Amino acid sequence: MRIPFLFFVSILLSGTQTFAQERLNLNEALAKKLIEITPRGLGGYQGKCLEIIIKNTSSEIVSLEIPAGQIFSSKDSNIQDLVVTRSQTLALGPNAKKSKQFYTMCTQAKNAAPAKGERFSLGEMASPSLGRLVARIDKGNYQNSSAQSAVWAISDREDIRNVYGEDTSMVRNLAEVISEERNIDIASFDLRPRIHHITSIKSSMELLLKENLEHARLILVDQEGNTIRRYFEDRFYERGFHQWKVGASHTLGDSAELYLRLFEGKRLVSEKKVSVSDSITTMREFHSEAILSYEASLDLRADIGVFDKENNLYFLIKADHLIKKGVHRGRYIAKCLLPPEQDFFIKVLSEGKVLAEEKAIENQVAPKIYPKKHVMGVYRINPKEVLDDVSIGVYDSKGRLKKILYKIKHLNPGQRHLKYSFSHRDGPEAEFYIRLVSQSGDIIHEERVESR
Repeated sequence: MRIPFLFFVSILLSGTQTFAQERLNLNEALAKKLIEITPRGLGGYQGKCLEIIIKNTSSEIVSLEIPAGQIFSSKDSNIQDLVVTRSQTLALGPNAKKSKQFYTMCTQAKNAAPAKGERFSLGEMASPSLGRLVARIDKGNYQNSSAQSAVWAISDREDIRNVYGEDTSMVRNLAEVISEERNIDIASFDLRPRIHHITSIKSSMELLLKENLEHARLILVDQEGNTIRRYFEDRFYERGFHQWKVGASHTLGDSAELYLRLFEGKRLVSEKKVSVSDSITTMREFHSEAILSYEASLDLRADIGVFDKENNLYFLIKADHLIKKGVHRGRYIAKCLLPPEQDFFIKVLSEGKVLAEEKAIENQVAPKIYPKKHVMGVYRINPKEVLDDVSIGVYDSKGRLKKILYKIKHLNPGQRHLKYSFSHRDGPEAEFYIRLVSQSGDIIHEERVESR
């Protein structure tokens, strides 16, 4: 039997429509919950610097487009974001998983270049200005350091003197976009053929501030004092320990002498020489909690924070805190980064005198808070002689004062039965002691108390 021609054409067209797939970008596919992605850095400024593992979570074929101009945001604020500079398409079968590498360039010149394994998340599309430049890069296949400097000239308004290269046709094409977007005469660009090389620096500055900085400024300068990079200005920093992580890219060569300089207004606070061999100094992460008990003989003011053995402040919890006369017991939490190979303490410090302290512990597990429990009893003592200026108080198993029960100017000899009561949240296994203590802190008598 002969099939009519028009009917046959209709079948072909119908089959074509059946197999055609709607092409989605990553944001659209994620919004529809068709895919899951895991972006990871491959290291470096430009080239194949990004790998994305894409999983199709649906039962249908998913067709994807990753256009030039798609931003991937670094999860570390000190690492540069990436922009895709060569568009790609791919299709994934139902429940399939693929790993794909992408050409990208960095977009934040003041940050460090991503290392291998750096974590990223899907961001927005590039701005119109940057989008036009990466479209030109994609069209010309300019996946090189000259184009990377051109990206920074748009994203960070970097010096156009860094935009040069051996291929003068390529440099002119890049310069034309920059000229138009930044309103710079094309004649201002140096189009002479020269080898282009980017030096990458990743460094840090660590400093213990003895006083607050009200108008801090951090810059990178060359040997002549010319500013290469501005990191921040007119910022406030509280006294204590600080680390500033920095990245830098330049075309001055690997042997160029550069200096990080921290200013307070016009006053130079600190300077550090940096080089291509630098790295970011590793700090220890402290998440420490301390219960401090102490007695103030009069009203006073104190700093509460993390200190070293010499009472240098590294992390401030409370500044110039008013402490009233009497017994105090408080829970203090410190979460901060501190230098390695040093001991640190959470202290209450007033005019150079330590009222209470406890050693800070790295990544301490927060103690469990139990329901409040009330403890009552009778403390029995039988002094054999007169005791002057003594006190009776409750102490925990670490010897920390919890509560003063009695202050006695003169305690005569003889049997004494003294009632006590206190409350706590230290749990059913906690141990406490009722102690008779002299003015100098010596324990004259003690009695163990269970919290049950």
